[in-house]
Amino acid sequence: MKQRRGDLADFLRGLTPGLFELLRLAAEEKAGYPLSSYCDSRGRFCRSWLTKDVQGQEMLALLEPPGRSLDGTFLISGHYAAILEKKCSAYTWAAPLLQLREIEEKVRNTAAHTITRVDERWLKDRGVVSSQEIVKLLKTAVQALNQDSGGNVPARLTVDWGAYDVMNRKIEAAL
Repeated sequence: MKQRRGDLADFLRGLTPGLFELLRLAAEEKAGYPLSSYCDSRGRFCRSWLTKDVQGQEMLALLEPPGRSLDGTFLISGHYAAILEKKCSAYTWAAPLLQLREIEEKVRNTAAHTITRVDERWLKDRGVVSSQEIVKLLKTAVQALNQDSGGNVPARLTVDWGAYDVMNRKIEAAL
């Protein structure tokens, strides 16, 4: 609805939690890379947990920046995106998710932390696809995740893309 109403600053800010969850589902449940199991209750990586098994060591090698420790760092979308980019590029859901992550990196912080008008022109000036294309990418990613039968858990995303319109019609009818 934020996209349809033209409230693009809020729409872009809202991408972050949704994209984080989609990336988590893809990396952990579909591809079998349980990054969150190597984090404490606050969502920070624990180096000692990462080093105790082979998969944790592999993820540590993929994610830890040279000369810096991953220990105590919050698990963020970028960590999941790195796993998808390096280990999951063959999956059909990887490309739209990585494209969404790239869009988020380009525009989210500016949209969230500056007082600026965010419209379609603003997106274009930053080399980003339109808000309609962002929605299409989200739908493509969800559809691809739903069609993939891989992973430890048969995660399915039940999404009613028209739920807001249905709710409004019911409210109008009740009034």
